[in-house]
Amino acid sequence: MRRWLGRLPKRPNQRSREMEPSSVTPLFEGLEGQWAAVKDGKVVEVARTPDALFMALRSRNIKNATILRVPAHDDPEPVGLG
Repeated sequence: MRRWLGRLPKRPNQRSREMEPSSVTPLFEGLEGQWAAVKDGKVVEVARTPDALFMALRSRNIKNATILRVPAHDDPEPVGLG
């Protein structure tokens, strides 16, 4: 793989772009630091812990929802994960 990367064309005068801090999507506004379940483009449930969210979804018989933690403003930015 290293040989392949060495063959990438170099672009002269290419600068790295400055990244602007991104704000929370309007869908998650006001939910910072909480866990949210999204289904069909809508937030269907919110809880403070993933266990509480799972139990709420189970009690409402909601399946196939995407679960994520909405980052808080003071959360450190994840760098170097992967």
